[in-house]
Amino acid sequence: MLTRKELRKNKIVAVQWHAAMDSQVCPLCAKLQGRVFPIRSRELKRLNPPVHEGCRCILSYITDRERGIKERLREYKPISRRLLKKWMRERKS
Repeated sequence: MLTRKELRKNKIVAVQWHAAMDSQVCPLCAKLQGRVFPIRSRELKRLNPPVHEGCRCILSYITDRERGIKERLREYKPISRRLLKKWMRERKS
């Protein structure tokens, strides 16, 4: 993850989750596939890949110049607490 200074300098406003959608992808990573997170979201602090052993997910940075990003960020909904708790349990095991 970039530093705060780098995020501001490059005008990064969001990140998009990319999972390796194959037979080895875990259920959590599959649910996160393609999801866009505002750069200041709580989930992003917890869900910084790799989220578990063998995780092959990556984040791509989105600048404020990307077409449609403002609309996509308005549609953002936080991840359910139930899913985050499940992920935390799985990560510890």
